[in-house]
Amino acid sequence: MTHETFQAPELEHLAELLPAFDFQAFIAKGGMGAVYKARQRSLERDVAIKVLPRELGEDAGFRASFEVEAKAMARLNHPNLISVYDFGDVDGMPYIVMEYVDGKSLYHSAWNKQIEPKQAVSIIKGICAGLGHAHENGVIHRDIKPANILLTPKAEPKIGDFGLALAAEHDDSGVLMGTPGYTAPEVIADHSKFDQRADLFAVGVILHELVTGQRPDPEGKTPRKTSGDPKLDAIWKKAVQPNPALRYPTAEAMAKDLDEWAQNAAARAANPLMTGATAVAAPKAPQSAGPPPPQADGTPAPVPEVQISTGSSWGLVRNLLIIAVLVVAIGFTYKLLKETRAKRLVEKERIEREQYEAEKLAAAQRKRAEEEARLAALRERDKPKPKPDGTDKPEPEPVPETPLESLARLQDALFDGKRDEMPIGTTRRGSSDYFVVPEDLSWHQAAAYAERHGGHLAVITSDEDINWFAELLPRDSIAWVGAGRSSGKSWIQIDGSDWPLSKNPGGVGDYAAVDELGLLRARPAKAKFPFIIEWHRDGSNPASLASILQRTRSTLDSPNPVYPPGTKSLDGRHFAIISRPIKRRDAALMAEQSGGILAVPATRNEADWLAEKAVELGEKLSFWIGGSRQGAVWKWDSGEPWEFAKWAEEADPEEGGESLALLTGEGWEDMDPTEKIDGFIIEWSTDATRADESSEEEQMANQEGGNSLEALNSMAATALERIGKERDDKLAANARTFNWDLDVWFRGLNSSDTTNWQPHVDALKALVVDNRVPGPDAFGEGSEIALSPRMGEVCDYGYKKQTEIDLEHESAADRIRDAYIDRVNTAAQEAQTKGQDGLANNLRRAGAAASEDLDVWIESIVSE
Repeated sequence: MTHETFQAPELEHLAELLPAFDFQAFIAKGGMGAVYKARQRSLERDVAIKVLPRELGEDAGFRASFEVEAKAMARLNHPNLISVYDFGDVDGMPYIVMEYVDGKSLYHSAWNKQIEPKQAVSIIKGICAGLGHAHENGVIHRDIKPANILLTPKAEPKIGDFGLALAAEHDDSGVLMGTPGYTAPEVIADHSKFDQRADLFAVGVILHELVTGQRPDPEGKTPRKTSGDPKLDAIWKKAVQPNPALRYPTAEAMAKDLDEWAQNAAARAANPLMTGATAVAAPKAPQSAGPPPPQADGTPAPVPEVQISTGSSWGLVRNLLIIAVLVVAIGFTYKLLKETRAKRLVEKERIEREQYEAEKLAAAQRKRAEEEARLAALRERDKPKPKPDGTDKPEPEPVPETPLESLARLQDALFDGKRDEMPIGTTRRGSSDYFVVPEDLSWHQAAAYAERHGGHLAVITSDEDINWFAELLPRDSIAWVGAGRSSGKSWIQIDGSDWPLSKNPGGVGDYAAVDELGLLRARPAKAKFPFIIEWHRDGSNPASLASILQRTRSTLDSPNPVYPPGTKSLDGRHFAIISRPIKRRDAALMAEQSGGILAVPATRNEADWLAEKAVELGEKLSFWIGGSRQGAVWKWDSGEPWEFAKWAEEADPEEGGESLALLTGEGWEDMDPTEKIDGFIIEWSTDATRADESSEEEQMANQEGGNSLEALNSMAATALERIGKERDDKLAANARTFNWDLDVWFRGLNSSDTTNWQPHVDALKALVVDNRVPGPDAFGEGSEIALSPRMGEVCDYGYKKQTEIDLEHESAADRIRDAYIDRVNTAAQEAQTKGQDGLANNLRRAGAAASEDLDVWIESIVSE
């Protein structure tokens, strides 16, 4: 794409298009558009507005990248960066509103000048500071050059035009973006290899240019001059190393060396070097690679001259003449020493360059050999076999397997924890393998897809991970990773680990996604992007949904429970919306295993809030909630009173399904519990506990039915049967949790460990009889069951929970017995008053029997 037809808009035309600004002057026109000085009326501040050609505005790829870069720059705030205030599109032309800098570019201020080393170092330190801030926030400049650096009247540098070089890479002309002479060699070879070290290469070129006055050779063939200061030369030489691994790793590292040089220079009080030549006017600044645009009509606005010292005073000349006389005496020796050092430096650079090229060649040969071996193996595998009749008919050449086809073929093996063969395109890093799935799915869909293939969405451990993930992605792409908000503003990883970064992702969404620039942002749940799967080499999967919910249950009693990513909170209640096709029974079981229940929106406020949050995942999605129809009556699973309903328009609560679901954007829907719907909602709260807190004593005391012994025994039996059923249900749930926890741990083992532990897990499950889990006595001396640390934790948790259930039942039964004794004694007194001595004696004997052993009394009452 060329922009030769672009004409800079007139000030009057822009004033009509952007009435919020008073356009004051045309500043300049460059390869990426025209720049104007304007006054922002609302904030009464001067701004610079860059207007880009319509051809770029018509390029959808450019517009998307331009928006991403503008938003990224708007988040940056640093004195050495030109701030971005706003951006948009007007009359088909993209524009960006920036901080106005009252000065000239470094190109116009220092062209053809050899700057005093101290001032050159001061300028470069400022550039490093600005770049360091940008790099820390995941923003790479990609086109550092003097023309993109403005100097304030105090010679303070400010970097501009961030990201426009990247956005312009959508140019379909095939021309490499960047500026010749300032572009790193690895970028020239492959412009997708741009990272922060390529920015630092350009900074090194600028430093060399300032201290020597030598312009960079666009083809990189002209030998670089030295400044005469070996320590200063060592800094720019390190920055411009052909091998990026030998350069400064960060802008801060380069700034540190410049600081040390400046401190040593101040201590030495070194004399500044000057060229003695009068500086000539700078020609037009070089543009990024690509056809240059025509000059803009109109006269550029005048800007103040930025004074850069070149040391041209007469006193300095006199001193230099004196020094020159002394130099003659030692000149010959110094010349030999300098030539020797120069030869050594040239030889060292040659050796490093040859080593770098040799490493590149060897790596390319290895990669080519591996690919040839893989293709040869595929050809051998698919080689036609002789026909039974002896005729060998030629068969078509087999089509190479694609990465997604290999992923589908290996799905079962990966789910079983096998890692011998990985999908084509998998990249290994540390103890994990990573694979980018190019299909656009929501975060929940991506998480389920990853789990079905034995992995989980990639987990972040450091800032380096984000940049590394970005390198895996194609251009202009965004990918989900395994992190989300949990109960408010805090962020959590899908494997339950703490958030490792100092900053949370920006944005209003609940789930994290990374783009190809290395920017991590919060995205809404219903957005659909590609995603990165992570597999652990040992075959484990600590981030399966079962593991996530188990982790939540195990931390509920801690000060900081670990809720799943995406969990939201309302008045002390926590809700997790799980988007995964599931039947009602399985949903209730998973909610139970998490220590929660299917959500019960028993109040209008709860119901409205939950409906609002659920619709964030998309319209017309159905999620199981905790209600069911018993006959003609709808009840909440928690026992809370049913006080209202929010039925969807097409619901049939009287004759339809027996289970309750929330239909996003519609209301409540009656559903068939055997049908799989889009997901379910878990609630963690104390509402169910409060609903069950009416005491057995009150129920026994207030229950009607007469004061005869038979009536009182019947009431006691009913109450005891009710709490007995509650105990049995809790014991059954505890047994299910016991087996479920063992299964979660077992499925996370690698294949060799599963073989070793299978008989012990099976034997341990066999000890669960009548829903009672084994206690410590089952693993005494002579036991053949070996317990892993995790199996021991599961046993301890299950037995502790079982003991709590038994004690809770015993306490409830004791309260029923106390209420029974009170009712019996009261009835005995009433019978005595009425002259019913026989009945009174029977009642007193029943009360005395109840006061004895509790278990014996329960058995006698329930068995009648």
